[in-house]
Amino acid sequence: MSTFPDHAPGLESLLPFAAFWLVAVLTPGPNMLLFTWLAVSAPRKVAVAAIAGIQSAMLIWAFAGLFGLAWFIERFPGAFRAVQVVGGLYLIWRGLALLRSAWAGGPGALRTLRPAADFTPGSAYRSGFLTNMSNPKTLAFVASLFATTSVIHGPLWLGLVSVLVMIAMSLSYYLACLWLFTRPGALAAYARSERAITGGAGAIFAFFGLQLLASGLRIWS
Repeated sequence: MSTFPDHAPGLESLLPFAAFWLVAVLTPGPNMLLFTWLAVSAPRKVAVAAIAGIQSAMLIWAFAGLFGLAWFIERFPGAFRAVQVVGGLYLIWRGLALLRSAWAGGPGALRTLRPAADFTPGSAYRSGFLTNMSNPKTLAFVASLFATTSVIHGPLWLGLVSVLVMIAMSLSYYLACLWLFTRPGALAAYARSERAITGGAGAIFAFFGLQLLASGLRIWS
């Protein structure tokens, strides 16, 4: 059974790719925690610098996922099934963990926020960059993102467009949150909805994980 599709994917493959990435963007995590803290307790330029740092690291992760996985598939096409299995298991584990947290009502990404007056735009940029780069889950998820969609099998221009989609969606979300978090009562509303967001993200992660795991195991069927 061939690892590669019969026909090279086109722009239509960006729809499931964007849907998958939207779940990741909306899922609370360390990046959102840092950004929220700075957005509500520091000058706007500091929060914008943190966004720039987060997006710079995301660009590195995106290109690593695109070209690293493409290189791996080209040289070791049979082993790509193992990547699918591992990525699927990770997504299932991540999804179940999120569902368990939402069911128990445990703490999510938000916490009691303290003043961030000691941050400068430079230190905020570094914090955003390092927070994203030091999170090993980001690498696992980005690899799973490219593995579970057909974008990785398409031409180079499609891969580059997918990276642009990732950055555009993530950047738009953070800028929208920056605007919302400066509105009265917005942070409290976000905190109230965090449990529902976490549960919904967990269910979708688990669904994509099962799909990826089934695809990886198909070689033995």
